[in-house]
Amino acid sequence: MKSQRLIDALEWGSNCLEEEGIENPRRGAEFLLLYLLGWTQTHLYLNAEAWLRQDDLSAFQDLIRRRAQHFPLQYLTGRTEFRGGEFLVNQETMIPRPETEILVDGALKKLRSINREPLTVIDVGTGCGNIAITLAKSLPCRVYATDISAGALRAAAKNAQASGVDIIFLRGDLFGPIEELGLEGKVDLVISNPPYIATGDFSALSPEVSQFEPRLALDGGKDGLKFYPPIIKGAARYLKASGYLALEMGAGQAEKVKKLILENGHFQYPEIIKDYSGIDRVIIAEK
Repeated sequence: MKSQRLIDALEWGSNCLEEEGIENPRRGAEFLLLYLLGWTQTHLYLNAEAWLRQDDLSAFQDLIRRRAQHFPLQYLTGRTEFRGGEFLVNQETMIPRPETEILVDGALKKLRSINREPLTVIDVGTGCGNIAITLAKSLPCRVYATDISAGALRAAAKNAQASGVDIIFLRGDLFGPIEELGLEGKVDLVISNPPYIATGDFSALSPEVSQFEPRLALDGGKDGLKFYPPIIKGAARYLKASGYLALEMGAGQAEKVKKLILENGHFQYPEIIKDYSGIDRVIIAEK
C-alpha cells in the first residue's frame, strides 16, 4: 500500500466522510488521526507534510471506512468526555450527552445545600458510570449505581478505578439490586437519566444512535415515559425527608413527568431546568 502525507490522508478521509453525509467530516477525520497517532492538534498542524507509516495509514483508512458507515466516533476510540473527565464506553453503554451535565450540575447544587456528610446517592441506570463517578469526585458521598447491563457495569467499574473513586456497582433492574441493603429512608439523592425515547421515534434518529447505541438504554416505551413511574416510586421509598429526586427528560416530556412526580404524593417544589437549546431537560424535586 502506497504511503501518504498526513495532509493528503486527512483530505481523503474528510472527502470519504462527506460523501456519506457524516456531520463535520473534516473534524471527524482529524479526530481519528489524532487518536491513532496520539498527537495533539498543534503537532498535527506542524507536521502536516510528514509521511504516514504504511501501517498507520492502513489503520486510519479502516477507521474512516467504519466511521463512514455511521459508526460513532466514541465507539471507534472507546472513550468520550463528560464534564471534563474521560470515560471508557462500549456498545453496551449509551454515549453520555452534554445535556446530562446539566442533570449533574443541578444535583450537585442541591447536594451542597445539605449540611451533612458523607451523603448517600443512588444512580439508577448508570451506564458507563459518568453520573455516579462525577458526583463521587465532586462531594464526599457513598454512591450506589445500578444497571441491568453487565457490559455497561464492566465499563463503569473501569472508569471508577481510573478516576480513583469507590462506587458500589450492582447489576439488576432499577432499584432491584439494592432492595436488601436497608437503605429505605436513608438516601440523600436518587438520580437517573432513564431511557426516554418513544419506541415509535427511533426511525427518526440518526443512524449513529438507532443502529449502534444500545436500545436497552434508549427505548422508553410507547410514550417514552415507561421508566419514570417506577423510578419515582422507588425514590419515594429510599429518600430521606428533604432528599432529592433528579431526572433527565426528553423534549416535550417535562409537564408529564412533573405530573407523575406530584401525583406520587411524596414530593414538592419540582424545579425544571432547561438545556443548552432551551428545552426543558431536567427536573429536580424534594421529598
